[in-house]
Amino acid sequence: MYSKNDYRYYLEHQFLTSDGYLAHHGVLGMKWGIRRYQSYGTVPRKSGEGGKETGLAKKNRKLDNKNARLERRKAKLSTKRAQNEAKLKKYQTKLNSPEIKRAQAKIAKAQRMVDASDASLITRRAHARLERGKEIGFVSDVALRRQANAERALARASKPVDSLNAKISDLEYQNSRIDSKINRASTKQKVNALKKIYNEEREHMNETLANAKDAVKSNPNGAYEANVYRNAKQSAKDMKSDQKATINYVKKNGLVDDSELELFNAERKEKRNSKRKKAEDRKMASGRYMRVQYKDGSTELVKMF
Repeated sequence: MYSKNDYRYYLEHQFLTSDGYLAHHGVLGMKWGIRRYQSYGTVPRKSGEGGKETGLAKKNRKLDNKNARLERRKAKLSTKRAQNEAKLKKYQTKLNSPEIKRAQAKIAKAQRMVDASDASLITRRAHARLERGKEIGFVSDVALRRQANAERALARASKPVDSLNAKISDLEYQNSRIDSKINRASTKQKVNALKKIYNEEREHMNETLANAKDAVKSNPNGAYEANVYRNAKQSAKDMKSDQKATINYVKKNGLVDDSELELFNAERKEKRNSKRKKAEDRKMASGRYMRVQYKDGSTELVKMF
């Protein structure tokens, strides 16, 4: 018996045609490494109807997934912050307890002992240098021992208070980091929501541009159609510029209100319109341009000579 990895297995089991060669069944015109073409629609993958998402639906689904992940991250961070707040409240309550009050009193007493030992050490050393007697080393050693004992007492008394203060400062630092992460996640969610709106606006603008382009193709010599197409292209360019500037403004300044964004966009449009108005006034002042008005009320500067 041969294994299935051995070609003689297939010879024994007669996987041959009557002409004596291995047969391969496929589709007429198929080639190795090339898949058959499938016309994917815009049907969501999980709808049960097959197909694959494309275009605007795919972009919106990706943005929705990003926002869902950010929401889960914010929930985890909020839970962690609530736990830290509970610990912080516990430590602050302990810091105001009678036990810590007694420890703080011991710290003050130990600090006074340290200060007194320092003063005693200075005066006794000075006195010993003046006397130059036999007790120079003894007097200095006694003062040094008193100073070391006072410092050890201060360290023992400060240990519980310092431990609590370190824990409180660590929790406050963690909470500040959590707040900054939550703000960044909220900012990203705001940006994703704006991108979703802007994707729909761009889709609509692309349809408008396509219609204007078709109108120009159908009437190549029409001045009105050409003007509509130029205005549509300029509007699309302005819209993309405004969207990009708004997203960068949100990324830079964090969470901002819708009223602030409206004010920002209004200022940008006002500056752009004033700049274009000045350029048109300069052209009209040169005397080489004339203003043409079309049936829909739109105007255009046309060079005369």
